This record gives sequence, C-alpha cells and structure tokens, in this order.
Amino acid sequence: MATVTPLFNLKEPKSKRPTLIYLIVRYNKMRFKYSTGLFIRPELWDKEGNSPYLKNNATEGVAMTEEEIQQAAIIDNKLTKYKTKTAGIFNYFTYQGIQPTKELIQTEYDKEFRPNPPEKKPKEPEKINLNQYIQKFISDIQTGIRTTEDKTRYTAGTIKNYLGFQSQFNEFQLDPRDRPTATERKKRKDTDKTKEPKYRIKNIDFKDITNIFYDQYVAFFNQKNYSPNTTGRHIKALKVIMRAAAEDGLHENKEIERKNFKVITTEVHPVYLTAKELENVYNLDLSDNKTLDIARDIFLIGCYTAQRFSDYSRINSQHIKEVKGGKFIELIQKKTGERVTIPVRPELETILKKYDYNPPHTHEQKANERIKLVCEKAGIKELIEIEEIRGGLKVTQRKSKHELIKTHTARRTGATLMFLAGIPSISIMKITGHKTEREFLKYIRITKEENATLLMNHPYFLGTPLKLVK
Repeated sequence: MATVTPLFNLKEPKSKRPTLIYLIVRYNKMRFKYSTGLFIRPELWDKEGNSPYLKNNATEGVAMTEEEIQQAAIIDNKLTKYKTKTAGIFNYFTYQGIQPTKELIQTEYDKEFRPNPPEKKPKEPEKINLNQYIQKFISDIQTGIRTTEDKTRYTAGTIKNYLGFQSQFNEFQLDPRDRPTATERKKRKDTDKTKEPKYRIKNIDFKDITNIFYDQYVAFFNQKNYSPNTTGRHIKALKVIMRAAAEDGLHENKEIERKNFKVITTEVHPVYLTAKELENVYNLDLSDNKTLDIARDIFLIGCYTAQRFSDYSRINSQHIKEVKGGKFIELIQKKTGERVTIPVRPELETILKKYDYNPPHTHEQKANERIKLVCEKAGIKELIEIEEIRGGLKVTQRKSKHELIKTHTARRTGATLMFLAGIPSISIMKITGHKTEREFLKYIRITKEENATLLMNHPYFLGTPLKLVK
C-alpha cells in the first residue's frame, strides 16, 4: 500500500473569524473527511505548507500575538499527531489485509482522538402549540395511534366531530372581517376552497384558553345562531384535547376545569312516530319512486330494530340468525362495541325479504332529506310547537312533524313503541345497547296522555275490592 498523506483544509477559508480545520484523506478514489476539532483564523493558515504559520515563517504583513503564536504551535503539534496516526492506521490495514472503509477509518481515528465521546443527552420532545396539537390529535385518532379508553378505534362519526371542531376553531381565530358568511360557507362546501385571510389572524395557544376566551367562543357560536348543544359539542372537544395535551406534558393550564367553563347542553324535544304513523309509512305505495322507496325501507329497518343509522343501514344476510320459532338479528354496534340481539318482527322480515336480506346502502345525509318527503307523503303533518335556544335567545315556532323526522328518529321510535307495548326497560336496553336506564329513558318521549293510557291497564289502577273499616 502506498503511503497515505493527509491534507488539512479550512471549513471557511474566507472567514474573518476562526474556522474549523478538517483532515482529508484520499485513498482508492475514496475521500474521507474528519473534524480535528481545531480552529484557526484563515489569515494565520499557510496554504502552501498546509499548516499554521509559526513565529519564524509567518509571511510579511501577518501580525501574530503572543497568544496566537502559542496556539499555532499547539495546533501544529496536534496536526503532526494526525499525520503520524494516519500512517499508523493505513499500515495496520495493510498488515491485517483489511480493505479500508470510511466507517473503519473513523473508528481508528476516534480511538486516538475521541476515546470518550460525550454522552448524547436525550432530545427533549419538541414543544408544539395548540393548533399543531389539534392537528396531531386528529391525525392520531384517524390512524389509530390514539384510541378510546376501551382501547378501540374512534368511529368515523367521532372523527367527523373533531374535524368539525377544528374547522370552527380555525375560523374563530380569524379576524371577524375574514370570517365567511353563510353564503361563502355553502360555496366552500361545494368547491372545498377557503378564502385567503386579508386581516389579522389570532394564534390561540394553550395559555390563552381562559374564561375570557370561553365567553368569546360562546358568543362566536351565538352569532352564528347555533344551538346550545352544538356549541357544547365544540367546547367538549376542546376540553378533551386540552386534557390530552396536559397529560402529554405540553401545558399546565387548568382553566377548563373551572365551574364556569362548562359544556353547554339543553334538553331537546325530539319526535317519534306513533304506531299508526309507522303503519302509514309502511303501507305507503312508493313503487313509482325507487329512491324514496329505498329510503323508507332503510328507515323502517331502523324503527323495527331501534338501532343507530350507522348500524341499521348496514344490516345484511350475515347478521340474520335462525332459531326455532323465528329469526333474530345479531350485530356489534359501531359506536359502543356492544353486541345486541334483536328479534325479527313480521314487517321487518317482509322488508328484508324484498332485498334478499341485503338492503342497498344509502348515505345518511340523503336519507335525512328523503325520509322527510316520505313522511309528508304518509300524511304526517301534525303541527308541533318547538321551543329552542338559537344564538342565545329562546325561540318558539310551529313546524310540521314531517320536517322534524330524521334518521335517528327511527331508533327513538323503535325504543318508545317497545316501551308503550309494555316491554320491560331492561329488555329494551338489551336491544338498544344502552348501559344505564337513565340514558335509555332519554329516548322515551311519551306524552302525559300516553303515559296515563299505558297505566290504565296496570293492576294497581284496575284496583281490587277494598274493605271499609267500620
């Protein structure tokens, strides 16, 4: 092996400040670079001699201080050691028959010049702000990195809610002059394009989530005429994300735990179909409109099973089980993971047979629009007085019942009609998947008259002969 002579190059040869000296080795078309850890001012470096100027060989015009003269001697001595070590390394490779690689050469230099490299401190996790964390949180629940408390994946509906929260939170941070109008929001849905802001943007971080923020956030939704439950859903999402960020060590803000920082809710007055109305929908002739016919049938499957749309809209032949005396549907609910078993009543059997036990799929948004038309055709037009809060104000209005029907009405209808038929709550809960009677009873929306009629045939109200005390 030919003698290998190292060269020394300056990292920044034109710098006015001290710069790093690199060792360069070329061997068999391989170029190896190694940091010597030595620094020198470029004007004190002798390019021809490939070494620092010493006291006796400095060129004319180069003035060296006593300290620089001493430092130059130290650097020259260390560079000599690098030369000696280089010869030793390649002689070793030759005698051992080793083909040098950059990794092997570096290892040998490190043995001599960096025998005890400083331990690398573990890199602290990069601090991210609230908006970045919201994006990370949503990404993690979409990919399954973050799961629920039961260690199950978040449902598509829950992910959609968090995406909706992010969209509203982003809009809240815009200057009011940049916030889209209702018309612009509709246009954005159609084109999926957002307007570029012209004015100031607030960047809300963890420390900014205070009671003052809370009041401004609620006012923001009130200006959009949102219901308290919608506002509350967005506040709830923010609180979940803030708590998750606190657990990840990103902040110590406890403002969301204050009593005033509450999730707003208000009792809603959902409707259900009476047994007669359900019968009218079932008997409605929709043979001339296949789209409405399918929407009606899917809705009825929901009424007869008391399931959520995410479950009743996917029932097919694989969910049907046969036993002596009839059939039942067995499925695992998407939202809760609960396994439920529902007896198949004759009307449901007829609908399922119509599609060979594999009803067509439909989107919930379209189903919501179409079932209103179906119920209108079925004559469900009773005027109902609705009292609700919009934009922070109580509003009372009368609406035709068919306008209030939506996909979730099916679940409420099924549970309520079972209850009115005298089926015990605990048995209905086995079908609906409710874990507590308190939550289940929120679904039962019967009038006082219906309740009284239900109780008329109860043994207590039928009475027993009583003896008068004389």
